[in-house]
Amino acid sequence: LKVADEQIKSATIEPMRQQWVAIRHSLRMSAGMMDEEDLAFFRSQLASIKGDPYSIYRFGYSILSQAQQGADIGPLGKDVIAALTAEIEAADPEMHPAIYNTIARLHDFEGNLSEAVKAQQAAVDSTEDPRIKRRLTPLLEELREKAGEPAEAAEEEPEK
Repeated sequence: LKVADEQIKSATIEPMRQQWVAIRHSLRMSAGMMDEEDLAFFRSQLASIKGDPYSIYRFGYSILSQAQQGADIGPLGKDVIAALTAEIEAADPEMHPAIYNTIARLHDFEGNLSEAVKAQQAAVDSTEDPRIKRRLTPLLEELREKAGEPAEAAEEEPEK
């Protein structure tokens, strides 16, 4: 954080300063030091990409990655879920499985297993590609088990 602060102060061009500001906020989140200022920063980033499903997905995946590495993402999980849900219909259909999968994983981190199961089921249902379905199904089964839901019989699909 000290290095980031020094870089912010010494940056001579605004894009470089902004990059270091973002790094500083990410470091604070990773270290479990996120406060209202950091939260406001991430929320402003999310608001600035509204209407761009791909950028929101990338942002959401980044927040998910932080959570998977042990960072306390606080209320950002709910914010990202809402943003992804709002943009999914505008997203390229090929992105739907990845977006729903990210939503499911964030719901899982939030402890909302029923919504996680629904989102992961949507991920599986949103693709016809059997390889993608096979990659997404184990998480669906894991979430169902965690939620205490019965496993559904897997549909057999011919290999392509």
